[in-house]
Amino acid sequence: YSSVVAAMMLTAAVLCALCSVCWAARPLTARSDLHQPPPSLLTAAQLPGAKEVDPAPRRLTECACDTGSASQLFSVPAIGQQGPITLRQDASQCLKLVAMAGVCDGLCAVMTNCSDPTLGPPPHFKQVALSTTSPDQHPVTIQIVTPLPPVSSAAPGLHQRAGPTDPPLCLDMNAEKLSLQAYHCLGNANQHWVSDNVTGLLHEAYDSVGNCVGLQNDACKPPTPPPFCPGFHPIHSLGVYDPSGPLQTNDGVWHMWEDQGGWSHWVSYDLIRWNLSSPSSHFNGLTGSVSVTPAGVTAFWPTDNQGGIESAAALDVPGLNQWAVRPSTTILAPSYVGSNFRDPARALELDDGAWYVGVGCNNHSQSADLCLFRASNASLAAFEDVGALFVTNVTYGQMDGDIVWQNTSLKATMMECPDVFPIGRGNMYMVIGSLFATNQWWIGTIAGNPPRFKPESVGLLDYGNSYAAKTGTTMVQARSSRRVLFSFTGWKEPTAIASCGRYITLPRDVTLGSDGTSPRINPIPEIASLREPGSQTAVLVTGGHDAAATKRIGGGSATPLGSRAELRVMCSFEPNGPPTQGSVTVRVLQTSDSAQYLAIGYDFEQRTLFSDQSRCCATPNTIVQRAPASLMAEQLLNLTIVVDGELVESFVNGLVAITTLVSPDVAAGAPSERVADVLVDPGLGCTVEAWRLQRLAPAPPPRGNRKVDDRANSHRHRHA
Repeated sequence: YSSVVAAMMLTAAVLCALCSVCWAARPLTARSDLHQPPPSLLTAAQLPGAKEVDPAPRRLTECACDTGSASQLFSVPAIGQQGPITLRQDASQCLKLVAMAGVCDGLCAVMTNCSDPTLGPPPHFKQVALSTTSPDQHPVTIQIVTPLPPVSSAAPGLHQRAGPTDPPLCLDMNAEKLSLQAYHCLGNANQHWVSDNVTGLLHEAYDSVGNCVGLQNDACKPPTPPPFCPGFHPIHSLGVYDPSGPLQTNDGVWHMWEDQGGWSHWVSYDLIRWNLSSPSSHFNGLTGSVSVTPAGVTAFWPTDNQGGIESAAALDVPGLNQWAVRPSTTILAPSYVGSNFRDPARALELDDGAWYVGVGCNNHSQSADLCLFRASNASLAAFEDVGALFVTNVTYGQMDGDIVWQNTSLKATMMECPDVFPIGRGNMYMVIGSLFATNQWWIGTIAGNPPRFKPESVGLLDYGNSYAAKTGTTMVQARSSRRVLFSFTGWKEPTAIASCGRYITLPRDVTLGSDGTSPRINPIPEIASLREPGSQTAVLVTGGHDAAATKRIGGGSATPLGSRAELRVMCSFEPNGPPTQGSVTVRVLQTSDSAQYLAIGYDFEQRTLFSDQSRCCATPNTIVQRAPASLMAEQLLNLTIVVDGELVESFVNGLVAITTLVSPDVAAGAPSERVADVLVDPGLGCTVEAWRLQRLAPAPPPRGNRKVDDRANSHRHRHA
């Protein structure tokens, strides 16, 4: 008899361990009937629609351990430390995983009496944070409301539970490592934690609106970043990913969702200073869009298996933090689509009065398609397939491993992160898409029934480290509305500082050029708000008849320009037009002995904007990024350079841009000691304005690490 009991208890322990493993391994769940901040201190019995699932671990979304088995019990680790989920047999409380309809639609964790089959109010524990996505995205937190008596000393290796007079503890469940971490409860029910990349321990806590609430009794002290990490690109981390759904609501607030943490929600009044409005919108972590029609605001994102598009209706316009997720897939992938079907674009109303949504897809890897779907009405709740709006099977060149554009095209097999919108007057539209090797734009017309896009011109949005671009505008997409471009530094650049992470680049204004067939992409004027008072420098640099000229550019009062700066160089060509040889070069991040620098400039002979990294860093290299930009139709050269430590964004006449990441040698010169020189070849005269730019206070990062999707053929993921 005792052998049978022992075998049963061993079986229960194994089932529970499997339960924990399947909980960790299960795919992201992204649907909930109503995503609102979870109410504080609700038990499972108090949650609307709560139900208990079959205790047998059958399906990943219904994995639950046997409530009658004491073998699934765990011990509480030391405060501030991690500990494994230790299965115990000598107490009466069990950690139970249950699926709760309308709340998680996946696994939630509750504490309950091991023998209680009804999931009634647990005597000592209450759940305060509901997991609406996978626990490896952001852990489930359980608060010990009434501390339990100490664990019996007869149980070896178990930490003592909090005594009756101790403050409440919270337990963080990290499913990826099958471990718990105990800490004093901080903030509110929506607190989230950031793990140390080395130790894995939670070391920073933020409340539901992104305010730091510290760790235990200490203030929140994020680790000091390397000296040349950017200082005024607030949306960044090692896990920063594609931007989604940029939108300016009628109250003037800009919104942008970033893929990390299931769409972390960021807001700004000036496109420069961003605050974390919500650490997670609880959508799948892949790229999507936010659409506005007379019927309301709708978010779209791909399903886990990229077999369809899900959606949710906003409940709190203009706040956009509360969403009602529709119970079924809104758009199903057509049969002609291969394994990639994702990244829905913002809905667009065309001349026939119907609303359309484009989705990035491929035709079984034969081409990169922008699949098009027509909505039944403005609610955007049901769609029909109308074929591909646009198809291409070739890239506009490609980025090599050094993030240098090569004028050699590749076969295009997938349209990532598409966007389509009206631009300029008449019937002109702009399509943008990421083709693994490039981030491109096309300008052309849309006509026909069903609608089809006919491109007239093509180019790159950026000839450097910029990918997965999306544009944002006002609630109503008028042709006259401001159009702003967002992207992120998605490629792994050999000269970048790895520990600085990835960044959402500075927003850029997009307009239609005077030729009517190409865009003008410029840094937003709001950058001026970063200028340090009293730091302006204005000089004239003129090359002689047969000699070049060099001038040091200060940051005001003879202070070095430093590692955060804005420089604007203007050179007039009148009356003879641009020269056919020579160059204008700006050396930024330059050491005082001129041994190391990043050279940004325009080459009149090759007609290219260039970013020469060969002397940027401690180790010389041969990397020179170039972007073709003819100035034959221009009357002047207008070169703009924005330097933020390792991240440098350069623009020439709004025609092309290059985003560069470098790793300056700290031993050769501190950030504040870096200077800038302007070099002008013979026969050229240029005016130069420069400002030091201010560092922004760091914004709290989004919660957790996003689930990296498997894009096997992605150029971005081969380098990232």
